Amino acid sequence: MHKEIITKEQLIAYITTRALRIKPDKQVNEQLRIEAGMNKRILEIALAVLTAPDDIPPRVLDAMSDMCDGGFDSQGIWDLCRESIMPPTPCSHCGAVLDRPGGASHYHTEDE
Repeated sequence: MHKEIITKEQLIAYITTRALRIKPDKQVNEQLRIEAGMNKRILEIALAVLTAPDDIPPRVLDAMSDMCDGGFDSQGIWDLCRESIMPPTPCSHCGAVLDRPGGASHYHTEDE
């Protein structure tokens, strides 16, 4: 019996495609919206795990150090780590992937 080996890259592509198809706001009732939202979040978490860097990014280490200077801020450190490994969120208007340093905004004119 031959078992097919699925690569990490194949899983990433599969999860990315599936997550983009889930539209919680398009569901017909609240229960389906909740279920779709949870399914999407599960896929986002799986994608974050598969694409997490092997090392902590330097900007996260620097920010963690700064946070600890004034007392340990576990929630702040968790937020930094989560932000550094979670995939960028596509724009709800145009679908563009927003990966802008420093939280720069993404704007649309009313004609778009």
